[in-house]
Amino acid sequence: MARPLRIDYPNAWHHVMNRGASKQLIFLNYDHRKMFLDLLNDVSQKFFVEIHAYCLMDNHYHLLVRTPESNLSQVMQYIDGVYTQQFNRCVKRDGALFRGRYKSILIEADAYLLQASRYIHLNPLEISFKEKFLDNKWSSYAAYIGLITPPEWLKNEFVLDMMHSKNPKESYENYVQQGVEPELIKFYSKKYQSTILGHATFKSQILQKLQKLNKTNQVEMKQDFKRTFSHFDITEILNSIARFYRKPTCQITQSQRGKQNMCRLLAIFICREVFGYSYKKISEKMGEISVNSLSSLIVRIKKMLATNEKLKNDYEMLLNYVKGKLGNDIVYKT
Repeated sequence: MARPLRIDYPNAWHHVMNRGASKQLIFLNYDHRKMFLDLLNDVSQKFFVEIHAYCLMDNHYHLLVRTPESNLSQVMQYIDGVYTQQFNRCVKRDGALFRGRYKSILIEADAYLLQASRYIHLNPLEISFKEKFLDNKWSSYAAYIGLITPPEWLKNEFVLDMMHSKNPKESYENYVQQGVEPELIKFYSKKYQSTILGHATFKSQILQKLQKLNKTNQVEMKQDFKRTFSHFDITEILNSIARFYRKPTCQITQSQRGKQNMCRLLAIFICREVFGYSYKKISEKMGEISVNSLSSLIVRIKKMLATNEKLKNDYEMLLNYVKGKLGNDIVYKT
């Protein structure tokens, strides 16, 4: 499987996380957590990275960072590498501590930065009661709401300023206590998570820049680009296609022996090439079609669209209809 897409540029915002290998604990006591926070201080000075929020759980961590120097990879290599060395020395072990490379999500700051900070600060609620969450010493939440003085390396002013309030700390506390939006819960709970948290126009701008910068690496990056746009349920997509053709969805999803079902072919093409769904997922929905057959079909449909002007026009009308039904801000990649 290809590595996750790494996106960075000057002053980019990232939600960064990593977890212990096999879900093993990465913080066993106070000293380990203090070591990790000291590393955040180190990287803020060594790499000029800005730490805007953090949360240390027993077996994983979350960070909200901005990279003025476009050097997230170096920063995270330093944090995970040095912390692993220090942890191993403390407990007299060796080997990998983390499950692999860190995971990072690029954030559209204007639209989602506040939400991402709230998600990070509410992370302890996954495993503990609210009282424990409020007493948690190992997240930046206490500094955000004024319970403690923030360390020099914690840049909490930017997010607090987004509250546009005379009392931003109190406003932020009320904001966090409202809980995480269902949209964000759905985003973070996906098995194959997008590497960008933002509106479709923001995603399109970022991916267009990346494609220009990575022309020699487009094959490896192609599926990850598509995954960024797979935020609509495949059933919704198929239902909207069926409505366009004024047919029941079963006539789209079921094969008709001896007949070329163009509605079905275009549905397969859209699910794969526009929304980036895996062949396995499409096979599950379309029934009685193998992964190898789907791959051949996609090639065939591309040739048909390139040579058949009427079919191309029909396809564009269908795609515009689907976009209108699912959301006018969809950006598609065909």
